[in-house]
Amino acid sequence: MFVAAALSATSMAQAPVLEHVSSYQTGVFDEGAAEIAGYDAVSQRIFFTNADANTIDVLDASDISNLTLLYFIDLSPYGDGITVL
Repeated sequence: MFVAAALSATSMAQAPVLEHVSSYQTGVFDEGAAEIAGYDAVSQRIFFTNADANTIDVLDASDISNLTLLYFIDLSPYGDGITVL
């Protein structure tokens, strides 16, 4: 499961406040299905490593309340065990 959250802080003296805005479920539990994530603001896409499928999964985040899988990049030709984006 991938969870998106908004971070806001009005000053350095205040503690950050996290607000749940959306979730995406890979359908895999407890197997490392969504580990390392990155966000590209230009394309409004979220990229995350899916160790269970050995892929980089790409989500459409243009509507943050409705994250959808656009496509995945199969990494099996390059071996197993993706650890970074």
